[in-house]
Amino acid sequence: MATRSMTERAYSQHHRFSGLEEYVKELGGTHVLRKVLISNNGIGAVKAIRSIRRWAYEAFGNEREVEFVAMATPEDLRANAEYIRMADEFVEVPGGSNVNNYAGR
Repeated sequence: MATRSMTERAYSQHHRFSGLEEYVKELGGTHVLRKVLISNNGIGAVKAIRSIRRWAYEAFGNEREVEFVAMATPEDLRANAEYIRMADEFVEVPGGSNVNNYAGR
């Protein structure tokens, strides 16, 4: 029987890691990223959060192993946008046209 590589073991759905530290170490990494910035809004942001949470649950048994910080315009906040509700925290950014917000920087 062939020996599986570290990458194959890391991505196996049958193996759960105790946390991000063990996962990064297993793959030879040295720096653990705990937070992800969601700089998009709408369905793209929702899909990204859902996908990463699903992966975190499969890998660690904890969908909250990775934290999300969303950038939110006043319009997104007034609309009670789903991606903001899904995020662990948010940072308010200017709304309006792209010259006034993060997309224009």
